[in-house]
Amino acid sequence: MEPSMSDIISRPRTVRTAELFCGEAAVDALADLADQAFATSAPVAGLLLGGFCWDEGGIYAEVTGLSPGGVDPTVAVGWFRTAEEDGCRPTVEDLQAVHRLFGNGPAYLILVDCAQSSFAVFAVERGRPRPAAFVIAEGRRSDPDCMPVAHVLFGDA
Repeated sequence: MEPSMSDIISRPRTVRTAELFCGEAAVDALADLADQAFATSAPVAGLLLGGFCWDEGGIYAEVTGLSPGGVDPTVAVGWFRTAEEDGCRPTVEDLQAVHRLFGNGPAYLILVDCAQSSFAVFAVERGRPRPAAFVIAEGRRSDPDCMPVAHVLFGDA
């Protein structure tokens, strides 16, 4: 399901070249899920909850939480998966899941390699993944119209 313009908030991004902002709590939750998946040898997949925004640089997304096993893409911006075998490379199944949930519109994919304690972030449009510039936004948002000021940027930006 592609977001409509009425679902997209107009807000300037705090890191001009970033495509995906992920709250610190969501990153912590993803790390916890990856640790559990590694300990039990049971991979976990689900939705990246959040919303889309736009500014003069185009559409970007904010991740505010996770929904393991989630199936309602109307409150999500992407898909995540933990794995030991596939590592941080998108599989056909990952791309099919993203397409099934988000169609050809913008969506993000976070892959976590539990054994290597690493992750990769991709933007997926029209079924094609590409590395995405990703920001971990530290701290809590006190103003719903502003992102926190402390950031950690990953990717080419």
